[in-house]
Amino acid sequence: MTAPTRRVHALPAILAAIGMVVALIYRHELIAWFTGALTIETAMQPDPPRELGNHARVVVRTATGQPVRGATLHLEYVMPAMGGMQEMRGGADAREDGEGRYTIPFDLPMGGSWTVEIRVTSTTGGARARYALRVGAAGLTPLGGEATSSTVPELPGAIRVDEGRRASLGIRTAKVVRAPLIVEVRAAGRLVVDETRLHDVTLKVGGYVTDLKVNATGQHVGRGDTLFTLYSPELYAAQQEYLIARTALHGEALVQAGETRLRLLGIGDDQLRAIVAQGAPLERMPFRSPAGGVVLEKAVVEGDAVTAGQRLFRIADLDQIWVEADVFEADLARITKGSAATITLTYLPGRTLVGTVAFVYPYLDPTSRTGRVRIALANKGLELKPDMFATVAFTLPLGVRLQIPSAAVVYTGPRRLVFVDLGEGRLVPREVTLGARAGESVEVVSGLAEGDVIVTSGNFLVAAESRVRAGALWEGGSAGR
Repeated sequence: MTAPTRRVHALPAILAAIGMVVALIYRHELIAWFTGALTIETAMQPDPPRELGNHARVVVRTATGQPVRGATLHLEYVMPAMGGMQEMRGGADAREDGEGRYTIPFDLPMGGSWTVEIRVTSTTGGARARYALRVGAAGLTPLGGEATSSTVPELPGAIRVDEGRRASLGIRTAKVVRAPLIVEVRAAGRLVVDETRLHDVTLKVGGYVTDLKVNATGQHVGRGDTLFTLYSPELYAAQQEYLIARTALHGEALVQAGETRLRLLGIGDDQLRAIVAQGAPLERMPFRSPAGGVVLEKAVVEGDAVTAGQRLFRIADLDQIWVEADVFEADLARITKGSAATITLTYLPGRTLVGTVAFVYPYLDPTSRTGRVRIALANKGLELKPDMFATVAFTLPLGVRLQIPSAAVVYTGPRRLVFVDLGEGRLVPREVTLGARAGESVEVVSGLAEGDVIVTSGNFLVAAESRVRAGALWEGGSAGR
């Protein structure tokens, strides 16, 4: 009778000790749930939690206290239906911070009380822990959990394929690696005139066009070449006034005013000198090209009556030309000013032109969801002509990224699955989030860790067997959770 009595009297002390441990855990804002195979420690940031901008900081360890690396974590939050309000739920995946530490960012649709479940899948086993939290109230309340041992393939869709059978089935594996990732983005392009090298010929005085020298579009003109001569009564009168002022005594101010007026009417220094040298107004005043280039537009013919402000010619210098490429929205963020680009044209088979991005337009085409990128190219031989089509390729180094062969990925609806080799013949599907693609490789954003061994060939046979073993996984469940 004595021993049982001592155990009964000891129970309050044991409960008090447990209460002190729980109090210490809450004081450090860290909730630890011991699940047998794994230990899940969870803390909220900020604490108390809020509706937006929450982060669950999770530490996963083995039963012996070793950090668990390369695990897949998923958080799911639920608010049950109440009255006329339907059940609300959502979820988020974790990113790995190293040494068994993981961060799960998530937002809550509204305030109130929520049930949060964290599920862990790793090569050492699986586990889940459930907590209650309330927006605006500090701390988490543990609700329970469970674990699965790694000695038995308990993960959904896991199968066993003996090493001896793998060769006959064509199953090969490789390790997940971190290596430089270089992405090539291709886009359709078009050659256009360099807008900075466009010149318009516009009159500042009315009159009549005579002796038209440039009478066809596409004609090449040099800087200073005469385009046409103009008979203008207004311009003729301004010349007479200027010459009279030059002969008047003490007419310096009048000379200056007359010269200024002629310049405002479009007369240059060489034409002023010609007027002075002749000593009489020029009846037909020559007008010259402001730049060398090709005539793109001509809006005048011999004998036309023209008015001030009328554009008669548009001339483009084609010694430099632009290539404008339409890049899809998903790739646009990777392309910046200075990015390398190569251009090919069917007009020049076998040749590749090299340039760099000069400008990224700050808007999208709402219909095609593409953004425009500009590359400037030298065009001394005028081989490149406006409105030609081109193919533009951008080579973009993204730095060192976690990557796998693209052949390792199995696509099933919205999910992307990869089979992980856990050893002892076990293969288990794991859901992954993919990033950029580069040739035969693809970036892994989440779901795998460096050094994981994955199936790279024969995975469709493996997937067929896994689908039979775990239909819910392939139809709507979660891979490897």
